[in-house]
Amino acid sequence: MLDFLRAKGLIDRKVDQILDTFLKEIEKGSGRKKRRRVLNIGFAITSIIVTPLISNAVNKGDWPTVSGISVLFIIISVAFIILNDN
Repeated sequence: MLDFLRAKGLIDRKVDQILDTFLKEIEKGSGRKKRRRVLNIGFAITSIIVTPLISNAVNKGDWPTVSGISVLFIIISVAFIILNDN
């Protein structure tokens, strides 16, 4: 019976479901999840501020400002990705 269920992959799926439920319960109130939420909010605010600055500089034709703000935004984006992974 167990061999049949293993062959169908039913046991593996059930174990995966149990492990996923367990991990969700562990992460529910964890500091890691709160930190990720704060970082995502910070990234969203940064995007909301930087995007109009870039568009305003493009409209004025101020290309050094556009490139400077774009490089700064790329650095900030990479920093948020690295911090979010840790």
